[in-house]
Amino acid sequence: MPVILDNPAQMAWLDPDVTEPKIVTALLQPFPSELMEGYDVSTLVNSPANDRPECIEALE
Repeated sequence: MPVILDNPAQMAWLDPDVTEPKIVTALLQPFPSELMEGYDVSTLVNSPANDRPECIEALE
């Protein structure tokens, strides 16, 4: 499962000066599900040949 980081955690993750394992490990927390949004997308997303914005647009 990929890690989803909020903005402050992104900044810490990308900071080359943050090298302490305790700090980096602390960033690897489950992202709150109430902040996630799911929606149906086209089956275009099933092929790596389709690398275009329509792959992630919500279906109506």
